[in-house]
Amino acid sequence: MNDSGIIRFTGGIASILIALFVLTANLLDYINEPMIGTVVGKILLFSAHLLLIFVFVAVYEKHKEERGFLAGTGMILGVPGSVIVSALVFLEIASAAGVSVDSLQELSVIKIMSLTGISLLVAAMFFLSLTIILGKVLSKWGGWLLILALIVFIAGSFETEFSVTLMIIAAAFFFGGFFLTGVTLLRNNYGTDLFIRRTI
Repeated sequence: MNDSGIIRFTGGIASILIALFVLTANLLDYINEPMIGTVVGKILLFSAHLLLIFVFVAVYEKHKEERGFLAGTGMILGVPGSVIVSALVFLEIASAAGVSVDSLQELSVIKIMSLTGISLLVAAMFFLSLTIILGKVLSKWGGWLLILALIVFIAGSFETEFSVTLMIIAAAFFFGGFFLTGVTLLRNNYGTDLFIRRTI
């Protein structure tokens, strides 16, 4: 297996794991016991954000010839965005485990990091989804599901009575999008007959 194959294989495995981690983490949020629900869920989200780096790199590797600008922009924005958000989730893990980090979370630099990291990651996910949709390699359905997940996630980020429901729906869309992306990254025949056809 050459370097490109290793990158695609790693990205495919990472994408499938992200699908599982994100869905499981959101379902665990319904568990009342903090150490089992919140802490484990946050650890899964922390892992998912780190694994996302491999997906950005793999999608770029797969599309660098045909959609280089979109894929490259997604990777450039996504790598630092994923790292920053992972650091923020790590603080949430500490808080959920009972460590006092309130004073740290109130620091201006942390708030700026939070806004910057989330903005970079949202923009990167948009470019990632657009790359998949417009490209000729991975499942378009995967790209569309990621776009839908992103929209529902943003809507669920606002504190309303529907927030929890929207987050679960977003997690389901993310599961489908990342799963299809991961499996088609792993396939040698470009995923043309994976459950669905390449075009929609």
